[in-house]
This record gives sequence, structure tokens and C-alpha cells, in this order.
Amino acid sequence: MLTAILLRYTHVRITQVIQSAICNRFHSMRQRLCRWLLTARDRRQSDDLEFTKEYLADMIGSQRPGVASTLSSLERLKLLRSHRGGVTILRGKDLEKESCECYALMKREVDSFVESCQTHAPTVGT
Repeated sequence: MLTAILLRYTHVRITQVIQSAICNRFHSMRQRLCRWLLTARDRRQSDDLEFTKEYLADMIGSQRPGVASTLSSLERLKLLRSHRGGVTILRGKDLEKESCECYALMKREVDSFVESCQTHAPTVGT
């Protein structure tokens, strides 16, 4: 059982790395930034994200001024609120529409892995 979980986890991680590389090559900075913010929200389970613009730029392979400009345009659409040292996602569903298909693809992959782990997890006391 453990081997199957580890193999599935390895598959998910390799898929994430490959998909991120493809995304960084073929999608716009706006799409990559939206994907990255949504993924961070999912992992943190919070709409309040504490990241500097410099950090966000590093994560999506861009420059800080471009990230600041993109955040401003998303803020004008009232999808998020950007502040010093962080971002608050206001309308996640609409932010998903601004993202590329990579976000939905990776979310399905991770959700499937988590669900399979929960389905096959031993119960307490057995």
C-alpha cells in the first residue's frame, strides 16, 4: 500500500514539474501569475497570501515590475487586493477564468491523489 501511494505521489510531482515548465514556456505572465496564486491558495487553504512581488516574480519566472503591473490590472477587475507583502484573493472563480488550463489540470491531479489517499487510509484502531 505504501509503495502504491509513494509511486502515485511521485507521478503527481513529476506531472507538476513538467506542467510548470510547459506553462512557463507557453502561457502569458498574467495566466502564470493567476495559476500560481490559485495553487498557493489551495495549499494554504486561505485567500490571504503573504508574498512579496519580488517572490512572486521569482516563482513565475518574471520581473517584479511586470508582476506589479499584472497585479494592478487584476486588482482593477476586483479579482484580488494587492498590498505590501501580500495578496488577498477576492473572487477565486473569476481568477480561475484568467488562469491557463494548467491550474485546473494540476488541481484535478492533486485532488485525485488526496482522495485516493483518504479512501485507502487505515482507520484509527485497526
